[in-house]
Amino acid sequence: IHDLDPVDYHNPDGEWYLGSAPVSAIFSKGGDLLIATDGSQLFFFDVVTHLLIEKYDIGGNAGEVVKKVRLSRDGDLLMIFMENDLDSANGKIYWMPMPDISGTPLSL
Repeated sequence: IHDLDPVDYHNPDGEWYLGSAPVSAIFSKGGDLLIATDGSQLFFFDVVTHLLIEKYDIGGNAGEVVKKVRLSRDGDLLMIFMENDLDSANGKIYWMPMPDISGTPLSL
């Protein structure tokens, strides 16, 4: 996922590397983390340094893949929307408290 300069889109500020194609991503409530998924893992990146802070395997059932990651309105819950290509009636939504992870504070 490329972090583009808002003034010049041809000048990337950096990149968050997932290892494979990104499926979904969202910024944390404070804006200091980028939470992304490649469909099977969750990645927590520092927004300022672009470094990977934490990575979690989802460990779903056979055929399940993550389609979206979202935050609750208050930013306290991380929601994971799963889809099962083997059985479309078995899509699931998981949620968990946001992990106690923080990135470099943003300076405005």
